[in-house]
Amino acid sequence: MSTLYVDNLQPNLGSGVSIPGHVMQVEHAILATSLTQSSATTDLISISVVAKGNNSKFLLRGALSFSTNQGSNNTDQTEYRVSFTRDGSKVGGHNLWGTNVFYTCDVLSSYGTTFDTRQATGEHLDAPAASAGDTLVFTLRCQNGSSTAYINRGSGNSNTGSHLTYLTVMEIAQ
Repeated sequence: MSTLYVDNLQPNLGSGVSIPGHVMQVEHAILATSLTQSSATTDLISISVVAKGNNSKFLLRGALSFSTNQGSNNTDQTEYRVSFTRDGSKVGGHNLWGTNVFYTCDVLSSYGTTFDTRQATGEHLDAPAASAGDTLVFTLRCQNGSSTAYINRGSGNSNTGSHLTYLTVMEIAQ
């Protein structure tokens, strides 16, 4: 068996090195402020990515920290919907409501205080067939059904110190 030691790799003719399956770039954005949302669709975080490779896949991960003023009612998928978009069109998720939503929430069986928050998380591997140099805009979007939602805080306070909503985009070489 031989061992190859290398101190520096230089791409040939500036073409770049692309190894299938490796992460080519990572972009991450955090919404650290709080906001109140009532019965509307809101784009919370957008990340613009310039593709480094041809036909790359993009792994999207997002988390939404929120609460509602529903009291003892359930904060479930009929009240609150979250999804990813690419260049304004929804991607990933399922079509249970015909809106391509992902939704996973740490729903509590009962809500004790107006300081409780929930977190919806999602992940999607997107294959947009983009070329190197193409700019893609990925967004974490939420749609509120019939109640007021409080993003990044409990409904009974305005403290945003421990609640964060985020979006991460990773380009995966093919």
